[in-house]
Amino acid sequence: FYHAWIGIRDIWMDYIKPVSIRLTLQVLTVLYLVACAAYAVQILWKV
Repeated sequence: FYHAWIGIRDIWMDYIKPVSIRLTLQVLTVLYLVACAAYAVQILWKV
């Protein structure tokens, strides 16, 4: 999770210059990664 966040964050910070768009993408990325982590936990919990 942390490794994915750092990689995507670096891409957003390097290539997206407008702050509002960058912040929006960062928030959406965090929400997506949290949802993926929750889904993975849900899958593992059922096993």
